[in-house]
Amino acid sequence: MLTEITSPLLGGIGIFFIAAFLIGRNIRQITCHGMRERIIRYGRRDLLAALLGIFSGLIFHSRSICTCLTAGLVASGLITVRNGLPLAFWSTAGCSLLVIIAGFNLSYLLYSLLVVFAIAMFMEVPYRFRLLLRILSGIILLLFSLEIIRSGGASLLTSPWVRDILSSSLSSSLLLFFLAAVCTALLRTGIWGIIVIIALSESGLFRMEQAMMMIYGVETGSLVRTWLLASGAGDRGRQLVFAQVAVTSLALTTLISLFYFEQLSGVPLVKAMLLALSSSTGWALIALVLLYSFTIALTGSLLANPIHALVNYLRPLKRQGESSTEEGSARLAFIRKQTRFAPAVTLLMIEEELLRLFEQLPNYMRGLGDDILIEGEREEGLHKYHQSFTAVNREIGAALRDLSGEEMNKNTGTRLFRLLNIQELINALERNLLSFAEVVAETGLEGGHETLRRFSSVIKESQEFLLMQAVDALFGNDRDDLTILQTITSDSGDMIKQVRMQYLETEQNLTLGEKSTLHRLAGLFERTAWLLNRLSVAVAVETEEAEEAEGT
Repeated sequence: MLTEITSPLLGGIGIFFIAAFLIGRNIRQITCHGMRERIIRYGRRDLLAALLGIFSGLIFHSRSICTCLTAGLVASGLITVRNGLPLAFWSTAGCSLLVIIAGFNLSYLLYSLLVVFAIAMFMEVPYRFRLLLRILSGIILLLFSLEIIRSGGASLLTSPWVRDILSSSLSSSLLLFFLAAVCTALLRTGIWGIIVIIALSESGLFRMEQAMMMIYGVETGSLVRTWLLASGAGDRGRQLVFAQVAVTSLALTTLISLFYFEQLSGVPLVKAMLLALSSSTGWALIALVLLYSFTIALTGSLLANPIHALVNYLRPLKRQGESSTEEGSARLAFIRKQTRFAPAVTLLMIEEELLRLFEQLPNYMRGLGDDILIEGEREEGLHKYHQSFTAVNREIGAALRDLSGEEMNKNTGTRLFRLLNIQELINALERNLLSFAEVVAETGLEGGHETLRRFSSVIKESQEFLLMQAVDALFGNDRDDLTILQTITSDSGDMIKQVRMQYLETEQNLTLGEKSTLHRLAGLFERTAWLLNRLSVAVAVETEEAEEAEGT
């Protein structure tokens, strides 16, 4: 008997989340291309940032994902904390718009879309329309599952033990609050969980006050998940998340306090206002979600400057010296698990990780400074840099491999292959620099010929100069700087040949081993220049495509 009652409801909820996954995954494949360029272009103006936040909320249908992705963009330096606040706040409002679908009886639309889908399948639509067809199938499943959930909730009320559990409004409301919070934090139900709650309330399974507390529980669980996911987003990213969580927590605490005051005192407050807006439980709950979300978004956007100043006071950024340890640590700074929901955004985070990884390469040359005379210190420094690089690079490679199994559009797939090429070039460059540093360290420590030491010093300084120029060009993302880098590195081969011949002709008393070391250093330097040249070309292509996407 129990199985017969609960099976339709559980099946409907299962179909609902499958449909939500299909819709979200396929919509993101269409709309995520060029997101970075839109954020850079529009993120500095609050009104456009708000519209972009609403758009991202509709795409990702998760406040935690939107906030964490915005925090990653802030941490990467694409936008400031102040400019990221409207994006984060209004993404919550964008997510909340999805609850409107729970208020309509869309059975007629369901059958109409089913006919359209069947005709499209029979006619074998072209490949370029397959994503739209998948989105349509997800919408059909979503509407179908809502009908099952409503009927399943009504059937569940026929069971006496269900009526007994839900009979006490206050005790059951608190229990349902914690249940909703835990499920949201663990299962990422988010806004889709709220839609299920509203559908079950329409069926009569939950009272108005119970549904309100469950919605508050979903919002609380989403806040917890947001805080946990953004824990490694860097100082600036954590500032943005702290602002979002603090403002939303204040709003939730106020609503929960008003809820219990209204229930215990009988004074008409939030619940009474919602029922005055609509006699339908479903639409009253929809009004609660919309009013709550848009009030937070509007307040957070209007008070962005004071909020930013307060966050700076409560959570000040670390000074440059204090953050150096974190920046050089062997862990990812931008890539998080939640970014797998958006391949295009994941590639953006991977690109930032690769640039951050490349920024550490000049350390190999700095570790060979003249003030480091103890053999153990040099070897330990090189080993530390290599370990840090390897650890981060391994994680980046894993993220790229995970993405290779995801479905994505043509532009995103092309960018994935280019980032794989860039990663391979950076790997080869790191191995080459490590070999160069080991040879230079060995030459300086064993008291070799003065000419060889002078040559290795000149080559080391030249190589450090090229690396610093490359860091400026790659981080600046400027085509002129990249062109200059290509010119410098393309001429380095002839330059090093002239320097090498000059040292060999002026000093004929080098041993065979010392001459071999000199040629080896020159060859490693030439390979560094060649790799930097190829890397600048690869990044220039990425920059050109970004400018084209921004123009469109």
